[in-house]
Amino acid sequence: MAANRIPDELISEILSPLLHVSDASFSTLNSVAGVSPFLTFSESSSSYLAVSKSWLRVATPLLYNVVVIRSKAQAQALAATLNADPDLGRFIKKLRVEGGYDMFMHTITQRASQLTDLFMSLQLDPGDDGSGLCLGLPLLNPIRVIVDAFSEVFANGAKLFEVLRTCIIGQWSRLTQLEMPLNFARQNLSKALSQVPLLDKLVVWSYQDWLRQVPEYISAVSENPALKKIQLIRIIEERDKHDYYPHKTLSQYLYGQFQTDPRLAALLHLKSQLPDSTIIEDPSTSMEDTSAVPFTYPARLRADALEDLVWGRILSFVLYSDVPEKMEDGWRESWRHRHAVVSSRLSALLVCKMFARLGVPHLYTVIVLRSENAAQSLKLQLKRHPEFGLRVRVLCMDFYSESNILGKLVVHTPALTEFHGRYAPWRVFENFAEVAGDRLQVLAGLAVSSTTGAADPGTLALFQRMTSLHWDSKIKFRSAQKLKPETTFSILVNLTVNEFHESFFDVLEHAELPSLQSVSFNFLTNGGGASFFKKHGSKLRELKISEKQLTSTKLAIWSNCPSLTILHILFDEQNPVSGRCLVTSETLPLLKQISFEVFGYLEKFKWGHEPHFNRLVACDRVCDCQGAMG
Repeated sequence: MAANRIPDELISEILSPLLHVSDASFSTLNSVAGVSPFLTFSESSSSYLAVSKSWLRVATPLLYNVVVIRSKAQAQALAATLNADPDLGRFIKKLRVEGGYDMFMHTITQRASQLTDLFMSLQLDPGDDGSGLCLGLPLLNPIRVIVDAFSEVFANGAKLFEVLRTCIIGQWSRLTQLEMPLNFARQNLSKALSQVPLLDKLVVWSYQDWLRQVPEYISAVSENPALKKIQLIRIIEERDKHDYYPHKTLSQYLYGQFQTDPRLAALLHLKSQLPDSTIIEDPSTSMEDTSAVPFTYPARLRADALEDLVWGRILSFVLYSDVPEKMEDGWRESWRHRHAVVSSRLSALLVCKMFARLGVPHLYTVIVLRSENAAQSLKLQLKRHPEFGLRVRVLCMDFYSESNILGKLVVHTPALTEFHGRYAPWRVFENFAEVAGDRLQVLAGLAVSSTTGAADPGTLALFQRMTSLHWDSKIKFRSAQKLKPETTFSILVNLTVNEFHESFFDVLEHAELPSLQSVSFNFLTNGGGASFFKKHGSKLRELKISEKQLTSTKLAIWSNCPSLTILHILFDEQNPVSGRCLVTSETLPLLKQISFEVFGYLEKFKWGHEPHFNRLVACDRVCDCQGAMG
């Protein structure tokens, strides 16, 4: 097959193992292991990019996915590359920095806007300068942070430590996991960790027999109510991995210490790791039932992992190649089409047992349910095959039900990130938020019925990872004063509002909403949300509203939303839009596009009827007029 005919997705699967950097190597602490896992000589992985243009296009994001910087020269080269092509920075998801490397790190952190994992060292060499990192750390917002240092931080790393502590306390709103060496915990850092609102995992690294007792600072950190796991990882030598004392007796000793504190006992988890980053699980401290050990095939009989990966990718295209990846406004029609596509191609799963084994799990990635009977059948299937539940990413319930079948389903779908529905009573919605709120990223189309009395706004705060919300309920909420503003919808980007009660906007007004960029309203919306726009309007980049909202003096859209780049104005044939809605004394220098969206059916729109439109068209500020079926 000609190289230019190989799909990019297959090239990606071929190159991924070659460019892969294991997480165990990425996270290993030099101060504990004694040497960097990247202190090896090998041919540069960037040579794969020179094979062809298609390999260059596909491999570039893979190459920048994990970036390891071990010298000032590497930092300088990367900074120059990112200055020349800033778009490359958005591919950086993991960044390991084993020094300070001057102001080059400021440039790198400025460009790495999508960073999720950060490894940094406070043990700077003499003459090394961490000023670039001091300026760059506040620009990041990582989910996982790994700190490498000895028990004492030298003078050139002290300022970097203070910046790190400040970021942990107040600026890194997404931080959920922190890793550090055993002897590196200062009192002020321990106190800071106990206040991090989303910190659910603390990892402490130790070398072999350093770990003889539970560190005092762990008790202070365990007071954080969000903490769910404390993982202790010991680096052990190859010769000691089968030795009884360091691997078993020591863990039992620590386990006995933790038993004196029920809170710590529930959090403890112990691992051992070889210097080559091989993980050895220690079952003696596991709180889970290990009596049922699953059967594993001998190595010579196991399936080839790379072969499975490639064929699995091919089958995913066979089943879903003609289906949109995202649910737009017409999502029900899109998924009817998806159902038809899948039904016509199931014959591919009958080719052989391998195709069936690799293809069937893909059928569970996106699930559309059209009746409660179908939902009950799915629940039974997921109970019998829990591995299928791990594949479910998107769940759509296209039917009305008063029962709690939704809550019974989501307990079997721990990887669920997107839900679309029609209707749910408030009690069902509450249960859904408790079970799936910590992992759900998209919620749309779900009309929540009213409840007796005002509802608890704390239910909304359970959706800590929500990035897109479509709200459609007139339910009334109690005061939101008890909510933490910094954690309520802290990463929400897109908000769509259909039906609502004014108290819903009171909840949003109380929240900080630092990531909000886009808000959409229903065509029939006349007003409401004045306080919301006053507080959050300056963050908005895209807004979809009716003409009545745009001209409302209470909402004051033009003055409250100075950063808009795209404005959508909704209208219908009975209420044609008027150019007067665009008359304002305010200046919006960032506005690039104004689109007029028709709600329902409009036979013809005559631009010449409105002189304001003529002037806008002349200066190319109005880009399109499109229809949107109501």
